[in-house]
Amino acid sequence: MANYISGEFIKELRRRKGLQQAYMQKLSGVPENLLITLSRVENLHQQPTQDTMKRFLDLLGMPIDRYFCPYLESRSPDTELYRERLLFYLDYSDVDDSTLLSAKETLARLSETLDGDSIINRQFILSCRARLCVIDGAFDEAEALVKEGLLLTFPEFDFAAPGDEIFIFEEVDLLHTLAMVYIYAGRAHDAIALLDRIHVGSANTPIKDVEKDKKLPKVLWLLSKCLMDNKDYENALAKCEAGLKIAIDHVVGRHVSDLVYTKALCLCHLGRRDEGEVFLYYAYFCYLLQGDKKGADKVWQHARDVLGINIQTYGAENLAHSRDVAEFEPVGIPFASAEDNIGSVIRGLRLHAGLPAKAIYSGLCSKGNYSLIESGKVKQADISLLRAIFQRLGRDINLFFTAFLSKDEIDEMNLRDEVRNLLIDWKFDEAAAPLEELRKLPSAKTRLGQQYLMLFDINMLRGREGFTQAFLDLTHEALAITIPDFDEEKIENYRLSHMEATLINVLAAYYSNTGDWPRSRDVYSRLINNLKRFCVDEPELIAIYTAALSNYISFMLRTEIVELCKDVYPLADECIKLCKRYGRFHMLPKTYGNIGYALDGEGRLEECIPYFAMAYYGHVIAGDLFNRKKLVEWLKERLGHTFVH
Repeated sequence: MANYISGEFIKELRRRKGLQQAYMQKLSGVPENLLITLSRVENLHQQPTQDTMKRFLDLLGMPIDRYFCPYLESRSPDTELYRERLLFYLDYSDVDDSTLLSAKETLARLSETLDGDSIINRQFILSCRARLCVIDGAFDEAEALVKEGLLLTFPEFDFAAPGDEIFIFEEVDLLHTLAMVYIYAGRAHDAIALLDRIHVGSANTPIKDVEKDKKLPKVLWLLSKCLMDNKDYENALAKCEAGLKIAIDHVVGRHVSDLVYTKALCLCHLGRRDEGEVFLYYAYFCYLLQGDKKGADKVWQHARDVLGINIQTYGAENLAHSRDVAEFEPVGIPFASAEDNIGSVIRGLRLHAGLPAKAIYSGLCSKGNYSLIESGKVKQADISLLRAIFQRLGRDINLFFTAFLSKDEIDEMNLRDEVRNLLIDWKFDEAAAPLEELRKLPSAKTRLGQQYLMLFDINMLRGREGFTQAFLDLTHEALAITIPDFDEEKIENYRLSHMEATLINVLAAYYSNTGDWPRSRDVYSRLINNLKRFCVDEPELIAIYTAALSNYISFMLRTEIVELCKDVYPLADECIKLCKRYGRFHMLPKTYGNIGYALDGEGRLEECIPYFAMAYYGHVIAGDLFNRKKLVEWLKERLGHTFVH
């Protein structure tokens, strides 16, 4: 399901029913004020309440409990996690026998537990069955399943003639599978036309990037591969670059390797051999970074046997490479039904955790406002506040809630993403203008809005002035907004939002960079213990936990205490495993680099080279200029050379 959607979603459902608002007004019992509200919602001027959504969908003959939100579908968080696990198994271009067996077992379990009356659940099961049929070579059955699945939500879909449609629910995955059927049937032109149609329709889908960008990279990779096989190398290269921008910028990661490899081959076909050779290196190490040794071997062999290029591996092929998915203990909630609203879900989660209300709302909002949220009397709570509440509960909001956003909220989220990406790239001057735009928005006056802006200011200070007293003062000031009595010794006991955990991570980095190593160690270890203690859903844990682990490892290396180097390896292994599991590609190079620094700290210089090679090429692919420059300087100082680039 999408994590964020807008009123355009409702417009699309109405369009598919062939209903105009003028016609709906003629229907008996439809008040004019409801149609005015519908118009405002569809045009992103107003957010629908849950009651309004039910009334809209009733008019369209689409029961809300069949279309929206895991908790409204009576779908447990456990089911949602099994769903993510199944997608993990099926998300790679090359599925081995063991992964295929695991996928079939997970699908069988889901088929037994999902609500069969839910249209979206049925469509998801059909989509996965079709994908498995393609893997098994049962193409006719796969095509039949795809068409059955599309009929559930898009009965008027015309397979022959493209239109101005947008795609929602599981439709992108269904059509992507159909394109694969076309490819295996030798219908390359049909596959290209369909994939291009999916790309255009997906780009127009009215949801926030979180969900859309999980689907687009694999569509663009398959499209680029088809175009390349059809000798349309220029277009294939353009699609590769579009897919890479999405996959890397939005930390999706899993199809980065396939896209980089296809780009390398396109460059070679276009006569740009020198560039192509460099991207073959990127592709080789990208597959290794993501745990796909088989994919890396394919790149190496093709480069040698077909292109006459010998990729220097620096021994990286001998490192442990694997892709895995976590086993998890059931964390199902013994409540939540189609009658629940988000407030009752929050209350149920809090009581299930045995927490007083104050542990959740303190610093985030007033007691009265929180009470209204839990009782369901707030029709549309601020999404930033809801997200922070779920984070303090240690839960992943995306397992429970689909948020409707106004145009202003979508624009604000995109503006925040722009500032964050500029700061990551150390483009502080370019970040100044959009940051000032954020300060003018109404959200800047809220507690969470102020805290968010202060985090940006802290990053600006670090980049321009370093770790100064002003940096420390601003970090404490930001923490005090939501934790007014903040005490470093109590970090393990706080219920933390991601923003609060990030600020504590920043605080530890300050101590580390100013030489206060005992204090830095204490803050890092307390934060990591807090996250492991209170985060129930692993997707929630991964978001901040890997960053804290990575920084803690960097701190341990900065102390230059040889004894601490040995403590790096188990933490780094845990970080790598989590990053691979959830596609957090940008964290992998830094972690491999930290292993290399640790080995060097123990005097094991030769052993560190493969890890530095993984780090170097990963930094290049992810566009991390700062860490790449740091590594290059170290390599020249210690080894007198760097890697092929």
